[in-house]
Amino acid sequence: MKINVLLIAVWSMLVVFTSCEDDQKVRDAKLSLGFEAVQSTNTLKATDTLVVDSATMTLQEIELESEEEYEMENDSMEVEKEVEREYELEGPYQLDLLAGTRITDLADIEPGLYKELEAEIAPADDNGHSVYIKGRYTNPDGATHELIYHTNESFDFEVESEEGIQVSDQEIKELIVRIDLNILFQQVDLSSAALDDDNRILIHEAHNEALAEQIKTYLEEVSEIEEEDDEDEDEDDEDDEDK
Repeated sequence: MKINVLLIAVWSMLVVFTSCEDDQKVRDAKLSLGFEAVQSTNTLKATDTLVVDSATMTLQEIELESEEEYEMENDSMEVEKEVEREYELEGPYQLDLLAGTRITDLADIEPGLYKELEAEIAPADDNGHSVYIKGRYTNPDGATHELIYHTNESFDFEVESEEGIQVSDQEIKELIVRIDLNILFQQVDLSSAALDDDNRILIHEAHNEALAEQIKTYLEEVSEIEEEDDEDEDEDDEDDEDK
C-alpha cells in the first residue's frame, strides 16, 4: 500500500546515490527532519468528538529524493542533464506524533530541489505495531468510549511537494512532516463501530475490520511536508513554557 501524506532517534545509516559523474561532495547543506500530528483534539461532527491521547508510528526506512533537470550547451548544442539524489536512512524510528519526534539534527545533505519523501511503515518486531492510536470517543448520545486503533501491517509512506523544497549551499534546512489526525478520523463513522466486552472501540484487522481498512486508505490524504518556519519554532517554545 502506498501512502501520500505525519523517542528521538539517531541517523544509523546515510547513503547517497547521484547520477553525477563525480561522486565527490562539492558543497554541503544541513538537514533536520521531524514528524508530528497537527492536533490532538478532534471535533468529528456537531454531536460527537474524539480526543487523541497517544499516537505512535514505526518507520523502518526513510528515503529523501531530489530530481532536477539542467540545460547545458555542448558544441553549440543544448543538452538536457538529469541529476537524481537519494538519501536512505535505516531505522527503526519510533515516532511520537503528539509530542513530535525529531529524527536527526543537522545531517549533511547536498543542495538541490527535494520533492519526495518515502518511508516504510512496519513493526519494530513480530509483536509490535506499525501504527498505534489511542483516544476517547464521545458519540452523539453523549456516551464516551475508549478508542484504540492499531495495525501490525507493513506499508509504504509517501509525501510529495509539488513545488519542491529548495536546499541551498551551506543552508540549514528544517523539514517537518505533519499528519492530520483530525481529518483522518473525520472520514470514518465511529458511531457505527462495534464495542468489545469492555465497552471499548477496538479497530484493527480482527475487529471493526471495515473501519480499519478505511483508516489505512484515508491515511493517503492527511499528511504534508513543509519547511519549519519561525512561527512553528515560536509555538514550540510556548508549548515548552506551558509545560
